[in-house]
Amino acid sequence: MGELKVNCDAALFSREKSTHGLGWIARNHAGLCFAAVAIDPIVAEAMSMKEALSWVKSNWEEGGVVEEFCPTAVVMESNCLLLVNTINSKSQVLSPPSLIGLY
Repeated sequence: MGELKVNCDAALFSREKSTHGLGWIARNHAGLCFAAVAIDPIVAEAMSMKEALSWVKSNWEEGGVVEEFCPTAVVMESNCLLLVNTINSKSQVLSPPSLIGLY
């Protein structure tokens, strides 16, 4: 009673070679669903990159030094070609990464 149960999962289906995703669901003690989310792979990639950028910013903001290392530039890499092409696009695209605020 009084507890919220949140189940999280991610999946990759090797037979389909490219089908994957992640999601979560929050329920009360009686199993009543409060919220559920299924995330498209491109959105998951964009969220991952945004979290990495937040970590970089929080550790090296305003000339900060972590373990005697102060980077002068940050290079972000991703194996998600759609995300990379979207970020590098010169035109404004209304897409999941832009809605997340990644670029």
